[in-house]
Amino acid sequence: MRFSAKVKSGKQRGREIGFPTFNLIIPREFNTKFGVYAAKVWLGGGEYLGALHYGPVPTYGDDEPVLEIYVLNYDSDEPIELLEFELSDYLREIRKFDNMEYLKRQIEIDVTSIAELNKKTGKTGL
Repeated sequence: MRFSAKVKSGKQRGREIGFPTFNLIIPREFNTKFGVYAAKVWLGGGEYLGALHYGPVPTYGDDEPVLEIYVLNYDSDEPIELLEFELSDYLREIRKFDNMEYLKRQIEIDVTSIAELNKKTGKTGL
């Protein structure tokens, strides 16, 4: 299912560790379990792969669920107000990391998994 979500300001935490994300207002119809997913993302006239996080952010002590997407190979300062996405594959549960280096390493693993999944199966459609 394809979703549209408005982009909102975030806390810039992803940017600090090299993985800037689009923080999204959770669409009303978005009803899935918390976790990290591979996603297909449409923005700025292009189609991309994304790493989507949905749920609390325990590493930072945040219990409120968030929806954020890191878009692979997207590098633009163009303001984005609306982003479209579709979940592809569930990658893992959310967990707390002891420090930012461990979190960064896990995101690197997630991004590599998404790229490899796309190469092997074409499942994300890109």
